[in-house]
Amino acid sequence: QISRMLCHMCLQRPWWLKVAGSAGLQMLVELIPPAPLLRMELGMARALCAIWKESTLDEIAITAERSYTTLAMLLRKCHAPVKEGGCDMPPDLAEQEKLSFKEVM
Repeated sequence: QISRMLCHMCLQRPWWLKVAGSAGLQMLVELIPPAPLLRMELGMARALCAIWKESTLDEIAITAERSYTTLAMLLRKCHAPVKEGGCDMPPDLAEQEKLSFKEVM
């Protein structure tokens, strides 16, 4: 699965792998609909947060902005309020969100 490979890249030591992983995750978040994205949300969020945790001060300038933007986009897309009547999401979306929350706990 490509999302796992990109998350693994975010956890690597060289800064260019972190940038590549973050850029790839950003493209996935933009392209994937919210329902399947919920299944990958926890792993992606962990990988993007790891970029901040494991980067040196010199690397943070390069990697942190993209990872912050991608994490914010991921959270907004997965947890955006659903409009009444105009919902094109599957009915089991709430159940998927609950399962994702249980993984965090």
